[in-house]
Amino acid sequence: MKSVTTEFSLLSYLKIIISTGSITEAAAELYLSQPYLSRYIKDNEKKLGFQLLNRQTRPITLTNSGVKYLQGLEKIESSYSALLSESIKYSKNKKTNQYWNK
Repeated sequence: MKSVTTEFSLLSYLKIIISTGSITEAAAELYLSQPYLSRYIKDNEKKLGFQLLNRQTRPITLTNSGVKYLQGLEKIESSYSALLSESIKYSKNKKTNQYWNK
């Protein structure tokens, strides 16, 4: 199972690849080497079992599976951000003592 930070890195990388339309341009924008970024995406595609990017088009586009996956990651990112905000709010309220029983 992949970590949240790995998924968020993949989300960020995919967004930049799509916005630039090129892995080479995305790598330059991310200050990464093009071979590293290409390998990172291919490794994730292999782990997921489906292709995220359609490399046959110019500019590069997401596959249908890639679109759905990106949408899912964006929902997770939004939920995670809301969770962090809520947790910070509770941490500042010293009167709130809640215990979690498994």
